Amino acid sequence: MVAKNQYRIPLIVLVATLLISQGCGSSPTAVSTPVESIVTAPPEVVANVQTVVTAIQTKQPELLRSLIGEDGVAIAGFAQEVDFKGHNNADEIIAAFERVLEQSTPVCEGFVSYMGALPDKVILVYRNLELDWSQFGFGGTNSDGMSIQLFNTSDSWRLVFITPFNFERDLPLLGTLQACPAVSPVIPSPTQVFTETSSPTSTETAISSIPSITPEISNNELNLFGMNVQEWASTSPDGKWVAVGLVAFPKENIGGQQAYIRLMIFSADGKIHWMIFDKWEELNLGFPIPAPLKWSRDSKHFYFTHRVTPDGCSAFSLLTDLQQVNLADGTVTELLPQSAVTLALAPDQSQVAYVGQGDRGLILKDLVTGEERETEIDPGKEFDAGNIMWSPDGNALALTLAINPCTGEYGGSKTVWAESTSILRVDANTLQQRVLVEEDPRWFITWEWNEAEKITITDGVENSLWHLDVNTREITKP
Repeated sequence: MVAKNQYRIPLIVLVATLLISQGCGSSPTAVSTPVESIVTAPPEVVANVQTVVTAIQTKQPELLRSLIGEDGVAIAGFAQEVDFKGHNNADEIIAAFERVLEQSTPVCEGFVSYMGALPDKVILVYRNLELDWSQFGFGGTNSDGMSIQLFNTSDSWRLVFITPFNFERDLPLLGTLQACPAVSPVIPSPTQVFTETSSPTSTETAISSIPSITPEISNNELNLFGMNVQEWASTSPDGKWVAVGLVAFPKENIGGQQAYIRLMIFSADGKIHWMIFDKWEELNLGFPIPAPLKWSRDSKHFYFTHRVTPDGCSAFSLLTDLQQVNLADGTVTELLPQSAVTLALAPDQSQVAYVGQGDRGLILKDLVTGEERETEIDPGKEFDAGNIMWSPDGNALALTLAINPCTGEYGGSKTVWAESTSILRVDANTLQQRVLVEEDPRWFITWEWNEAEKITITDGVENSLWHLDVNTREITKP
């Protein structure tokens, strides 16, 4: 078996300059002071959403200027990392909206607010409204709208991100949308800025002692200004729980520095708040970052893994372990120790499929009995494995092999850095393998598997979605 190339260049982190509230702790903690509900948005949130709606519906994008801060707006591909501009690009953003509004009839589909998240934020979703994404370095986004994201920063609410939005793919991630507010009867002046008037909700989590190399903390406030920040949020299938995660890195890579990690889960009604991680950790090789995997079907458990920063290059994100959070009491159970390079949980959560570290192959572990079954993966060349997908019925898996990873021109592919890719189908019962795509130079990778006979894949040339027939191996455009 040819050894897997796993580590070559550091990961790129998302840059977002934010001020995050609340202090530090360590163990899962129920907070008696409720987190503000995400169901009903506060007046200042509605007011700022109304400013955006008014600017778009009345085709006066100049009104957006009041929401654009000195750090500007980042145009980001969905679920992709982005190098934040870091300067006031209001003129560029307004000009882009002016061009698109001349030929669009935008429809505001709704918004969702995450109050008590990190930081408070609101995501506004529009259909029939798309910027010229190629102007900002994105092509083939397969979007039919956009999301406009406002963050509650240190001084006011700001327009921070604009992303392409695919309703079929992305809307389930947001959950139920609140109706968009009507156009403001009194159009605000371009210099007017809506700010929060109420004080933030505090928690009873004690602030721990912070080393001197971390940002200064006072008044129960954690200042991550100037750090590189990654953040995610996920809503349970029944809409009653929200998980939010954050990691902040120092911008300069100097030995002895620390990164801040937080993972918390709270109920949508604000009555329960579990703090899973809330800590500073020293940066080192293999630094682990909590990353979401999925919710149980009954919304009683949340599963996450740790994405490890490689010491070198990896064609895929390294997902090393499997953790389960019991939402009834906030306890965390380790279901798989850090022994994987990539993994995926079965649809019924009865098994985890993972590619083992070193020379181990694809392993299926029964999470009830602990029994493991393994099959060797050997394409005859160096490879990285990733993007494991389960079939909807849990009877098969598909995974992508990056052939001769981290070779060729860097940045030539929009999916993985490799010579080519292959896609395998593995029977979950017999472990029999079948090659569906073999060393294709278009860098196809598995994306999702929602239909029994059809896998959705995406390519590295146009970053477009395709359908892969698991029986005929035919690849077609949707």
